[in-house]
Amino acid sequence: MLIVEDCQADPDFHHFSPNQTNYLRSLVACPLLNFCLDGNTPARAAVMLDTNVPGYFKEESRDQLELLLQDFAARLSLEYAVKGLVR
Repeated sequence: MLIVEDCQADPDFHHFSPNQTNYLRSLVACPLLNFCLDGNTPARAAVMLDTNVPGYFKEESRDQLELLLQDFAARLSLEYAVKGLVR
């Protein structure tokens, strides 16, 4: 999982476009392991949350964020699996 507390202050963070500097200030990204778009075929995916508030996501909140994002990822995987079965 990647946590960037302050995107503008982090020397390793690079925006994809210049206008992102106006609103992308803090983010968290987590890979979705064993995610399938159709309930059968594995796909590379991640959940990313961002905000315009610097310091919103913090390294000291890593355990809580991982737990929340893992629950969210499980829900997404289940919904896509069901969607794949219905087709």
